[in-house]
Amino acid sequence: MLEMKRMLPILLLIASPVARAGGDAAEQHALDVCLALAKEQQIGSAERCYQTAYESADRRMNRAYEGLQRVLDEPTMLKLREAQRRWLGFREADRVARVAVFGSGHYPGALEPASTATSDYEVVRVRANQLEGWLQEL
Repeated sequence: MLEMKRMLPILLLIASPVARAGGDAAEQHALDVCLALAKEQQIGSAERCYQTAYESADRRMNRAYEGLQRVLDEPTMLKLREAQRRWLGFREADRVARVAVFGSGHYPGALEPASTATSDYEVVRVRANQLEGWLQEL
């Protein structure tokens, strides 16, 4: 319970309308604050910080995708839908490969959970930024 109380400020920051409106920059700021607090042992682990940031980036990606659905014509949307399905497959295959390569014990410095969470966040953050950029261009 105490850990949740410590996490509350960062969770509120990420969930706030300002953070949602700020997109990537606000999300990154919230992550930086969370990691600083985690380093000072004032809140939970860095893994939890990255998981929260991942969830925020995933929501941004989904909102951008939904926005594109509203403005694209049907033939173009079908192409985007197929690309997104393939991207989702890539995301999962990439994670499996990263864990196999770096988390198997066969590679010096095997990934810690926070490293896996960091990579998961970065992959989704890049896609969210890409889709948001497309939406802004239209």
